[in-house]
Amino acid sequence: MKKINKGTTHYVPTENGAYVAYTYKGKQYGCTIDEWQENYSSQVDTYDGVLLIANDSEGTSHKFIVAPTQASKALLWYNGYVAGGTEYITDEDTAKLDFDGKTKTKTIVTTLGQESSIDCAPGFCYNYSYGNIPAHSWYLPALGELDLIWQNASAINTVLTGLGQSKLTAVGNYHWSSTEFSSDCSWGENLKYGNVSSYYGKNNSFYVRACTAFNE
Repeated sequence: MKKINKGTTHYVPTENGAYVAYTYKGKQYGCTIDEWQENYSSQVDTYDGVLLIANDSEGTSHKFIVAPTQASKALLWYNGYVAGGTEYITDEDTAKLDFDGKTKTKTIVTTLGQESSIDCAPGFCYNYSYGNIPAHSWYLPALGELDLIWQNASAINTVLTGLGQSKLTAVGNYHWSSTEFSSDCSWGENLKYGNVSSYYGKNNSFYVRACTAFNE
């Protein structure tokens, strides 16, 4: 582990925005990209991703980490039309208030036998790892989480480029969520324009970016 300079302050951000998420002595913290570049990057071994703090349409605050990298190619949600085991949500406004991606992803990979597979969107996210956060800690974001990512895409992209990573839509715009519409379809969102859809079948290929919980 790199040496931390005396007087360095580790803190958990409280204001809405996008931050660099990192782990120090087993705890997660966040800092601005400027702070990371000027101080923390030379003292902390690695970063974990982009910490996003944002409010949903009802004013509830959410805090989670967006993966700094994504699947290099578009992935199927699943190779066929099959229920993933989660409750279906058919109303768009309700789907945009779904922030239970972690539980949904675990249910889906267990139901579909994808615990060890990276060939489909839920399994890829479940088996993703980065920084100090291991596999089985990440998940395919629910539509509410995916929508907050789109709403804050500019701030997230600023952090990603500051870390030397590609922007959210570098390889493609349309991204899968873990929110199921039916046994045939799941919700997804275009992270460039913000339009959502539930009409694409699960055997279509779209892009995937994992999320994980921020544990204070």
